[in-house]
Amino acid sequence: MSTLCASAPLRFMVLLFTITVVASCGFQLRSAESMRLPARLSPMHLSGVPNGDPLRGDLAAALGESGVTVTESRETAQSFLVLSRRENRRRVLAVNAQGRAIEYEMIEAVTVELLDRERNVLLPEYRVVNEGTYSDPTGDPLGKAGEQQLLRDNARRDTVQQIMTRLRYGTR
Repeated sequence: MSTLCASAPLRFMVLLFTITVVASCGFQLRSAESMRLPARLSPMHLSGVPNGDPLRGDLAAALGESGVTVTESRETAQSFLVLSRRENRRRVLAVNAQGRAIEYEMIEAVTVELLDRERNVLLPEYRVVNEGTYSDPTGDPLGKAGEQQLLRDNARRDTVQQIMTRLRYGTR
């Protein structure tokens, strides 16, 4: 019993030391405010990606969560996010002895540029590329359709995340 009571002050000191070290290194949890984009970007017009494209939907949702309204009207827009050279493709990396594809590479890429109302460049053009591979040792393309879609969805989400990160830090 006496060892438990004697170790309590020691545990408290270790806890206090740990809190002090973490606080002094500058570590902070991300707040909702740090995820917001500047108000001067809203409303924003998205161009270069059709309305039904999942990338546009995911990007519009992420912008909305960051406090930016997406508008279809070019006249009322305060900023323009221009997406160009969009790629969403699959490439064969390996074939089996029968000539069937057994390994693929999935590529999701887009070029992004941010302009203000007067078409001045706020963020110069940059390329976002996400690649992933998957294998299908059976050579049956129908058997891997779910995995393909999952990889596409993940690559698209990663692309949106990279665009949002660049917007957050490039527009401060």
